[in-house]
Amino acid sequence: MIKIIALANQKGGVAKTTLTVNLAYALSQKRKRVLTVDMDPQASLTLYCGHDPRSLEHERKTIYWGLQKDGEDLASLVIAGEPALLPASIQLAGLSEISIQ
Repeated sequence: MIKIIALANQKGGVAKTTLTVNLAYALSQKRKRVLTVDMDPQASLTLYCGHDPRSLEHERKTIYWGLQKDGEDLASLVIAGEPALLPASIQLAGLSEISIQ
C-alpha cells in the first residue's frame, strides 16, 4: 500500500524541511521506499540532500521542468537514493501555471 505524507505551511521557519528529512530517513531505515519531493523555490531539501539546485536547473533536472506543459517525465527527474529526491530550484518561483500530466 502506498502512503503519501505531505508537510506544508506557508510560513517559513517552521521545520518543514527538517521534519521531512528526518521522517524520510527514519522510514528508509525501516526499509521503506521513500521519495521526497522538494516544492520550495529555496530548494532547501535539495541542498540538504547534498545537491546543487543551480547545476540541476542548468541540466533541466528539477521538478520545474516536469511541471511545464509538455515537460519532462517526473520519474526521469528523480535522483535515486535512500531516500530518493525530486529536486527543486529557484525556477519554481516563476511558475505561473501547472499542467498536470
